[in-house]
Amino acid sequence: VGQWDAQQHTMIHMFKGHAAPVRCVAATALGLASAGDDSHIHIWSLEGQGRGVLGRDAGGHVGCVLCLAFHSQTGTLWSGGEDSTLKVWDSQTFTLLEALVGHSKHVCSIVDAGSYIWSGSTDCTICVWDVQTRQLVQRITAHTGYITLLCRADCGPGQYIWS
Repeated sequence: VGQWDAQQHTMIHMFKGHAAPVRCVAATALGLASAGDDSHIHIWSLEGQGRGVLGRDAGGHVGCVLCLAFHSQTGTLWSGGEDSTLKVWDSQTFTLLEALVGHSKHVCSIVDAGSYIWSGSTDCTICVWDVQTRQLVQRITAHTGYITLLCRADCGPGQYIWS
């Protein structure tokens, strides 16, 4: 995983540790998470030091990890993968808090929407999860194709999610 200076277009640091291609990254002011085809989530300091590895032995995903998102209010890390689950991790202790089942196929996208986390899947559904209770509050079936990307934007008076 490369860290780049956006103004100078130069590499600052190369984060090394994955044994297979990386599919996703998520960042906060406190650090970075990366994951991919090796089924592991690596947690890094912004200085490039490895802080922890979340893998199958820690209750992680079976198969590729396809998406990551830090929740801005709780600091938890949410991951989705080929095993059709969402995992909620304590990003400080590197422990699995909960495995959530709501999709029947790959979870490809996760977005932080304040009190909720939205997840999109190749089962053509979007699931909306309550961040505090970690319960599924709504399943949206408006699409006829895969949901591979979700995006949040605060525009004008509202907050919007695009799929």
